[in-house]
Amino acid sequence: MYNFRDPLIQKGPLVKLAVNYSEPMATLLRNGEAELDLFKCPAWPETLAQAQTLRPSYAHLPLTIQGDGKVTNSEAKAEVDWEALDRTLAGTQTRHINLHPDMNAPALQHIPANGLEPEHVEQVTDLMIECVMVAVERYGAEKVTVENIYDLNGTGRCALMLPETYHRILDATGAGFLLDISHARLAASQLGRDPKAYINELPVERLQEVHVTGIRLFDAAFCAHLAGLGVPDNFIDRFRGQPLDHMAFTDADWEFLEWAFQRLHNNDWQQPWIVSMEYGGVGPVWEDLAEIDLLRVQIPRLYSLVHGLPIEA
Repeated sequence: MYNFRDPLIQKGPLVKLAVNYSEPMATLLRNGEAELDLFKCPAWPETLAQAQTLRPSYAHLPLTIQGDGKVTNSEAKAEVDWEALDRTLAGTQTRHINLHPDMNAPALQHIPANGLEPEHVEQVTDLMIECVMVAVERYGAEKVTVENIYDLNGTGRCALMLPETYHRILDATGAGFLLDISHARLAASQLGRDPKAYINELPVERLQEVHVTGIRLFDAAFCAHLAGLGVPDNFIDRFRGQPLDHMAFTDADWEFLEWAFQRLHNNDWQQPWIVSMEYGGVGPVWEDLAEIDLLRVQIPRLYSLVHGLPIEA
C-alpha cells in the first residue's frame, strides 16, 4: 500500500503552490521566468517522471464515487485497481486519495435531478458515504479527500452541490475536503446563491487542498481565440455559450482569489497543504490551452498570493 511519506511537508512555506504540468510551464521554469513548489500531474507514470526532473510532483487521481459502493477510475471506466494505483504513486509527493462525486451516475438516477428535499439529500449522501468508506478503509480517513463539484451538464443530482451534503459525508467518514474554488462559484450560481457565502458554508474547517482556475464564458470572441490556439471544434462547440473553469485568470477571477487568500491567510479556513492551479496540462485540448505568455504573467502573481508575498506592480 502507498505509504504517503512526504519529506516536503516539514520544509519550506506552510502552503505550497502547484501548477498543472505542461511543456510551457516547464519551459518557464527552465528559463527562470516563474517559480512553483510542485507540479500537479495526472496519474500517468511517464508524465510524473518527466515532471519530477524539474520539481517534486504529485498526482491528482481520476477517481469518482458513483453511489454504487465502489470507487471508479474514470479514465479506465472500471473499478479502481488499488495495487496498480499504489505503484503509480510510489516515489511521488501525492498526499491524498482524492475522490470526485459523480452527479450523473446510474446509481443516482432514481433521485430527481432537482431533488433537494431532505429525503433526496439523505439518499444521495448515504450512497456517497458508502463509496468514500472504501478508500478510507484502505488508506485511513486522514489520507482521503472529497472534492466539491458543480453540474457541468445541467442534468445531475443537485443535492451533490449542497454544502450540508459535504459536511455530512465528511463527518461520517472522517475524510478531508478538497475545495475547488471555481467549482464552488459555478455551483453557487446554479443554486442561486452568493458564491462567497456558499464557500464559507462548505466544510472549510476540514480543508486539505485548494484548486484555483479562471472561469470564461465561451462567447463568440473566446471561441474564436480558442480556435486560433488549435483547440478542437468539438470541444469549443460543447461549451459554446456556457461558462467553464480550467481557464486562465481574468480580472474577476483575481478579485475573487484575493478574497479567498485573505480568508486563508487570516486562518478563517483550515490551512491546506497545497494550492493548485489547474490551467493547461498534457493530453488533448489541455496542452493547447496552456498559453506561455499567460503563464509567464500569472504564475508569479499567484505564487505571491499563495505565499503571502507583496505583488510586484
